[in-house]
Amino acid sequence: MTTPDSSRPVLVVRRARPADLRAILAIEQQSFPVPWSAQMIASDLAAPAEALYLVAELAGEPVAYLGGWFYDVEFHLGTLATAPAFRRRGLAEILVLLALQMAAGAGSRLVVLEYRVSNQAAAALYKKLGFRVTRLRRCYYPDNQEDAVEAVFPDLLAHATRQQLAEKVAAWQAQHDYDLRTALQLG
Repeated sequence: MTTPDSSRPVLVVRRARPADLRAILAIEQQSFPVPWSAQMIASDLAAPAEALYLVAELAGEPVAYLGGWFYDVEFHLGTLATAPAFRRRGLAEILVLLALQMAAGAGSRLVVLEYRVSNQAAAALYKKLGFRVTRLRRCYYPDNQEDAVEAVFPDLLAHATRQQLAEKVAAWQAQHDYDLRTALQLG
């Protein structure tokens, strides 16, 4: 966390709460051809031991979110989206970095995710952060039978990995014009 700087917009990253459902759904519906249902997201928000949802908020309004689930020694990153007006500002990147740190803190050894083969922004982000492509999942998406790329972030519990994540968060803070504030339990 940086020293407060009133000249920069305050970006709060926190665990999502059930009260965030409406904002998350709005971003979800603007971001995906087949949005998740309110019931599915509400169920996840009500189960913080099994699901991790983070929101990034500016001026008290959620503008990006991330969601995933803990399975034994794996964290499965299931969804990540930013409201259209706030894209390309590093919000997805910091959400993933902080989720990786939280997953490590929860004992996850690796993170797994999928993204559409056509999603070049996701491919670039995950490559930048150190995810490794493991396989192509044919006809994964039911709306158009598009293939998915499966990627993993291994060795999450290694000391060197944790150090690299901390360095990436610090580099993100130096690069972006936000006063980042969070009260998350980071690993």
